[in-house]
Amino acid sequence: MTVTVHEIRPRAFGGFNVRFSCAAGGAWARWRGPLPSKGASTEVAFDVGEILVWGHDIATADGPPAIADEGGAVVIHGVLTSADADEAVLDVAGARIVLATDGAPPAPGASVRALARHVTLEAAEP
Repeated sequence: MTVTVHEIRPRAFGGFNVRFSCAAGGAWARWRGPLPSKGASTEVAFDVGEILVWGHDIATADGPPAIADEGGAVVIHGVLTSADADEAVLDVAGARIVLATDGAPPAPGASVRALARHVTLEAAEP
């Protein structure tokens, strides 16, 4: 996923949060590794560091692909391309996001909305 970093803030207990935008919107996330320059476009790995439970943190929902802040978490809205008992893959405006999940997923092709509280970005390996 390609993101542009707009703002960088130090975290209280070390590390940094970044405000980013991408083709599907934008949000705040933790940053891992060397910091990019503000305004620079960077290819990143998008990591959700938690298990999302179907019917609670992740569910079918109508709507366009999106990434946005919501109440201290990040909303990820995309199309389910594959899923099994412990993983779901979403297409979010052309970006592939892999989520650790628990529970029974819907069939591939479903429009899905996930609420993630622990999103980390890291510059992708070239």
